[in-house]
Amino acid sequence: MRYLDNTEQAIGTLTYRISQLERKLEEQIIPEARQTNESLRQLRQQLAANRIAIREDNQKTAAAVTAGILDWKDIAVPPELMIGKSTRRRGKRRTAGTNRTAAVVAKRWALWKVQREQGYTLQQIARAWGCNHSSVVNAERHKFRAGYIGRRK
Repeated sequence: MRYLDNTEQAIGTLTYRISQLERKLEEQIIPEARQTNESLRQLRQQLAANRIAIREDNQKTAAAVTAGILDWKDIAVPPELMIGKSTRRRGKRRTAGTNRTAAVVAKRWALWKVQREQGYTLQQIARAWGCNHSSVVNAERHKFRAGYIGRRK
């Protein structure tokens, strides 16, 4: 008999505790969870709006930066100063290109110097002129002075 009393008392205690937990769940935890979900929803909306604003700002900045970037296609190359392609071969190696007189090279190097001062890279100048960038490097190494005039031998 005593065993049944302890069991009934234990069941009563457990029932009371469960009902208290359910009441607390309904009164406190569920409203807090709803409030937390609403806060998270608002934060997600703000984050999405901020991402859009940041993306637009980045696009404006990129457009402003790229507007100042120099392109090799903008380099003016006079046809009379272009480096001609060689069609002659000496064995397996091609000979040097045409249009290499001292006067033409001096004018070409003078233009390269101006283009370099404008901010074009060696590769951009070489691409525009149709030559290897080492040609422009060589001109720069010789301070864009063609021939042996003013250089040490």
